[in-house]
Amino acid sequence: MIQAWMILILIGLISIPTYYAVQENNKNIEREQQEKEKREKAEEQRYQEKINELNPDFTLGSRRFPLFIKDMKLIYGKDKELNLKNAVYDFFEREILIIPPMDTHFSLFNIYIGEGDKELKQRIIGALDECGLGRIKYWFQISEDDELSSYFYFGNGKAYAYKMDSVDYFKISGQKDIENKWYLINIEFAPHFVSDYEVETTSKSNGKIRGNAGAALVGGAFAGTTGAIIGSSMGQSTQMTTTIHSNNSTKLREIPATVLLTLKNSAGEKITISEKMIEEEVVMLKKHFLAEFSDNENKGSLALEIQKLEELFKQGVLTEEEFSRGKKKILD
Repeated sequence: MIQAWMILILIGLISIPTYYAVQENNKNIEREQQEKEKREKAEEQRYQEKINELNPDFTLGSRRFPLFIKDMKLIYGKDKELNLKNAVYDFFEREILIIPPMDTHFSLFNIYIGEGDKELKQRIIGALDECGLGRIKYWFQISEDDELSSYFYFGNGKAYAYKMDSVDYFKISGQKDIENKWYLINIEFAPHFVSDYEVETTSKSNGKIRGNAGAALVGGAFAGTTGAIIGSSMGQSTQMTTTIHSNNSTKLREIPATVLLTLKNSAGEKITISEKMIEEEVVMLKKHFLAEFSDNENKGSLALEIQKLEELFKQGVLTEEEFSRGKKKILD
């Protein structure tokens, strides 16, 4: 009887603090929920006050990430503005890129779209279209360089060359002289590949062992499987054949290589920039950015590209196979 009362007392000593701990935890959860609702209500109120104050042409984003368009200006964050006049844009699955007017220090503005939020993406694209922003057809990135700083503003160390239509010239974000038109007049590039080696080895053993069962059992009892083989083969004939097959394969993998791009502006000034690209990107440049040459200029350019390849081959940078492949692509 005494033991039963002691057990009940112990249960009470354990359960009472647990009960109060659970109650306190529930109060904390309820308090946090109330604070969250209070913050969300305050955010919503500030958001609505901002909308009433701005009277924007387009209301985008959300109360946590407000985004508005008013009088051709994108308003975001804490009253930050981006001029959309003469800006252009492009979009991908979860990102919208805006290249602002060339006379600003911005080179690119990113709007990241949450996963599955297709409606927001379409609303932003629709608003940009209504504001008259053109969509970029082709573009490539230019890295910051001391020589180029006199021509462009670089935002985060980058500028962007882009084309809107089929004309030969293109524009570059952050141009200091917004009247300049740019042309790509020469490309020097040799693709670079590295070799990945794979070795696959398989072995197969065939054989016959002749011996009496007793020897095998004794050998197995004292020495395990190997002992069984030794025991069974003592004084007997053993024939074992092991065949090993090795398959060696080499796979070429392309890595970004240096490409030299010669640009010329409408003032007749030429600059050469160096970037890292893969062959697919260079093909895009040749197809959509490279200005047409006369026959003589084109032949001279091809000869120069082949000469550069030969120099790399002689220096051991390119293998004979890589040199032949690069030469064929230039001539093609």
